[in-house]
Amino acid sequence: MTNNTLRRILKQRRRHIPTLRRTIANARLTRKILQQPVFHHANFIAAYISCRGEADPSNVLLSALSQRKTCYLPVLHPYTPRCLLFAPWTPETQMNHNQYGILEPVYTIDKCIKPAFLDLVLVPLLGFDGQAHRLGMGGGYYDYTFAFRSYYQHRRKPFLLGMAFNEQYCKSFHVQPWDVTLDAVITPSRYVLGDDNIAIE
Repeated sequence: MTNNTLRRILKQRRRHIPTLRRTIANARLTRKILQQPVFHHANFIAAYISCRGEADPSNVLLSALSQRKTCYLPVLHPYTPRCLLFAPWTPETQMNHNQYGILEPVYTIDKCIKPAFLDLVLVPLLGFDGQAHRLGMGGGYYDYTFAFRSYYQHRRKPFLLGMAFNEQYCKSFHVQPWDVTLDAVITPSRYVLGDDNIAIE
């Protein structure tokens, strides 16, 4: 099965998660993320505005702000194709839809943080496997933005944590050489690390 075929299946699977199950799953995801040491130690946290059925990190961001952490959302880089910037966000931040119809903060580049300076990034995804490989929408934005991590073998910042529902787990898919592997993926019942370590919680 090609990755594009798998993407279509996963989009449909995610879209058909019942509302009550989705609400419960998002609440459990939030609770589990707030319990992670990587969250407690992070000062600069980036997430995303969920759309098209994605797991919702909004309550994680609100909790982070209440703990005086600084929060950011991804914005499309105005000059570099397939690259993201991270603009500061609070509930009062003015938002606009970008070219993909996704909400992003109204920003100026001088207020954005460099990706390498983030401590924790909550990453959206379509699918994941048992080694924390990520299957995204296919645009390559996160892979391009965090490609610098592959140049530094022991670099652990930022920590890339995928957020997903259990239904998004895939036994396998084709991983491209340029794909950036996540440090972990968290779901309502799994915490998936690299090297095939899957902790069922």
